Amino acid sequence: MKKKHAKRVAAARGPARRIDPRLKQALSRAAEGAPIEAVILFRDAGRRGAAAGKSKPEKAVEALARTEQIEYNFFPNLGAVAVRTNSRALRKLLDLPDVTTATVNHS
Repeated sequence: MKKKHAKRVAAARGPARRIDPRLKQALSRAAEGAPIEAVILFRDAGRRGAAAGKSKPEKAVEALARTEQIEYNFFPNLGAVAVRTNSRALRKLLDLPDVTTATVNHS
């Protein structure tokens, strides 16, 4: 019976978040206010049609961009966003609940 409960709890949390080690390194080495570029993928955000409107992750990024200096470009069909921001704001973005994967963006 305990095993069955453990499976339900794990399923409720969803898939594990995968943060690229290069992005973690960039975050730890970034000077205060220095820009970092990253690509963040969100759970299920790419499955919505264009007519469905903005996804929950897109709305969350836009809301955070009102208080933080964030340049961003959404790719709705991919469920991804490319961002250029400081380490503090990037950490807040990575804490959003629907983030599944994030990597550093080499331009």
